[in-house]
Amino acid sequence: MLYKVVNYYYNSVMTEGKYRKHYVPGSIVSANKNTIGLMLFKDLESAIGYIYPNNDLSRILEVEPMGTITKVICISLGASEYALDCYYKEDQDAITSTPPFGTVCCRAIKVIREIEL
Repeated sequence: MLYKVVNYYYNSVMTEGKYRKHYVPGSIVSANKNTIGLMLFKDLESAIGYIYPNNDLSRILEVEPMGTITKVICISLGASEYALDCYYKEDQDAITSTPPFGTVCCRAIKVIREIEL
């Protein structure tokens, strides 16, 4: 199993606009075409480490990967729709960063359940 950090409303924590996804138990969520995939965590400890001190109102979901899991070496520093568009177009305005510890990506997931913390 993998883990997805979402906000209080079960939406993507950081992303905006066309990149924002909604995650509810039982649903299947797919990444946008031509992206690195859905940002997930390989273990619960990494997901918890991402939440604190970033946002203690976040939730952690247990998810089942549907497809290949890939390790990520570079992500967009910004999460706005504009920043992500630049990143995916390999625009010189794109600002990149190393991903949080334990980050992996997958093209699609099935949301299993919310983890009680």
